[in-house]
Amino acid sequence: MIGGLTFAFNQPGDFNGYYQGPVNANRETVSGLDFQTDYRHDLFDGTLSWHLLGNYTDQKTRTSLGLTVAGAGAVSGDGALNPLSGFTSPKFRATLATTYDEGPWSLTAQARWIGSARLTNNLTQSQSVFTSIDDNAVPAIFYGDFRASYDWSDRIQLYGAVDNTFNTPPPNIPTIGGGGFSCITYDCIGRQYRIGVRFNQ
Repeated sequence: MIGGLTFAFNQPGDFNGYYQGPVNANRETVSGLDFQTDYRHDLFDGTLSWHLLGNYTDQKTRTSLGLTVAGAGAVSGDGALNPLSGFTSPKFRATLATTYDEGPWSLTAQARWIGSARLTNNLTQSQSVFTSIDDNAVPAIFYGDFRASYDWSDRIQLYGAVDNTFNTPPPNIPTIGGGGFSCITYDCIGRQYRIGVRFNQ
């Protein structure tokens, strides 16, 4: 039995049924602001570079069958809570990276910021499904990453990296059926290490 389908099959994996769920959406809108800035200056015997990249989503809406629902800033993947699940995200995201280069060495520190959000934008509706929500807030999340590299020669570079250095867990995003996480929006892996060698021809 798969998703309620109980049709018989001859061999495991046989295709024997499908669900069809058309969306009669006559309009979808997205508006916001993307921003980026870069700055570089001398420091000691090397160079310090700054890179800021981010975006702010002011509005995400879908109009279907005369009803318009808003999704900007809502992150629940529960269709009952969030009609635009899979089409939504926190309103604000930004990444700030600074890199110091001196001789063969390069050191980078990076901060990734995902702004606060909501489970749903629809708490004003009167359906009973919303009456059990005590806290509609999803906290902001910060990740810290560090990278280093050393040019052994003109053709060989050694490197290492640690992502999500502080092992920041994803926020709990409850659904009607219980707790959960959004691994599309947040880091569900945790702290990660990488080391390697790059060869240039």
